[in-house]
Amino acid sequence: MNLLNMNLLNMNLLTMNLLNMNLLTMNLLNMNLLNMNLLTMNLLNMNLLNMNLLTINLLNMNLLTMNLLNMNLLNMKASHHEPSQHEPPQHEPPHHEPPQHEPPHHEPPQHEPPQHEPSHHEPSHHEPPQHEPPQHEGFSP
Repeated sequence: MNLLNMNLLNMNLLTMNLLNMNLLTMNLLNMNLLNMNLLTMNLLNMNLLNMNLLTINLLNMNLLTMNLLNMNLLNMKASHHEPSQHEPPQHEPPHHEPPQHEPPHHEPPQHEPPQHEPSHHEPSHHEPPQHEPPQHEGFSP
């Protein structure tokens, strides 16, 4: 009888061990869930930080485009002020002379400068169109 009781006690101890094992597994599961939650929180934080870095990069790109626009504006201002030496003088408006339709060898022009004295600015694009070349001395056709 004592032997049977001892066996029953042993069985009870085994069941207690199994219960302990179950408790350990529950603890392990809880630990895993906590770790998973921490990992997901870390991943979310990393994604938010990456998004913030991307927005900072986009802002930097916008600043770079603003710098390029400023450079273009400076270039436009420089191009407006430089070619002042190529403008025709304002006291000689060339648009008041009518175009000549007759050949120039019939009537010599009255208002044109001599052709053998080149001017320093050469306003060739302001002169009226000539249909024949002017007749110079010493030139035989």
